[in-house]
This record gives sequence, structure tokens and C-alpha cells, in this order.
Amino acid sequence: MERMKWAEEELKQYHRILKHAFILELDVPPPNLKGDQNVPDANKLFTWAMQYKDQGFGDNYIDNQRRAEVLFQEILSKYPHSDKIGDVAFMLGDLYESKAYRMYYRAVEYYHRCYQWNPKTSHEARMRAARLYDRQLNNRAKAIEVYREVTTHETDPRRIAEAQKRI
Repeated sequence: MERMKWAEEELKQYHRILKHAFILELDVPPPNLKGDQNVPDANKLFTWAMQYKDQGFGDNYIDNQRRAEVLFQEILSKYPHSDKIGDVAFMLGDLYESKAYRMYYRAVEYYHRCYQWNPKTSHEARMRAARLYDRQLNNRAKAIEVYREVTTHETDPRRIAEAQKRI
């Protein structure tokens, strides 16, 4: 019985290992997707994924983040014309930035996709991308470029003020 528990635990640990593509362009959908249709199945998947996102502690937290990621990725692959793809991109960026992943390059790409797929998004995707470039990826030139986009495209005065301060 004890060896069976060890084997089960080993399988769980194996399934927790990240298996993403080495080249981001192969894994992240292109920036030219247009989400213009209300797809009920995509809405259900989004709601289901949000029930897992940021829930639990310890290994349960990590497992729930993986579940949410799988569901969000399923929306992008099955329903690329759903009006939820901008929100999904932001949530994936948030997941990849979180302590469960700490995959900052991947997070930045999904934040970019959020405002590329939905230019009128209410999410702070530009600001989050700029902060990642600035603080985590140490790419000051790219951070300034995105901060400038924040000052021209955002409407929230706090975001604009922070971007101007960081420039």
C-alpha cells in the first residue's frame, strides 16, 4: 500500500511539470485574432476556469492554476472567434506572472494579446506588461515603449500617472 501511494504521488508530480513549447510563437496564438462572437460554450468554459483561478493553498493552489490554464487554453484553441479571448489572454498573463508559474516572457506575450485582440479592454494589460519589462525582465527600453502606449491609450488617470512617473 505504501509503494502504491509513492507511485501515485510520483505520477501527480509528473503531471505538475510544465510542458510548454520552447519557442513562444509556437505556443501563443497570433495577434490577428478577432473575438467578435458571443459563444455560450466559451462563456461556460471561462466561468469554469475562473472558479479554479487563484483558489487553494500549497499543491492545491498549483493544481488549480494548472486546471484554469488548461481551460483558458481550450477556449483559445476551440473558440478563437469568441468575444472572451481578450479576457482569456489577460487571465493567462496573470496566471503566468503568478507564483505558480513565474513565466514572465509568456505573461508579457499574453498581456500584449489582450489589448491586441480587444483594443477597448478594461484590463490593465499594457500596464502589467510594462511593469514586467521594467521590474522582472530588465528591458528598460521596451518598458518605456509600453509605458508610452499606456499614456496614449489608457483612460484611468492612476495608470497614466504611474506610466508618466516611470518614464
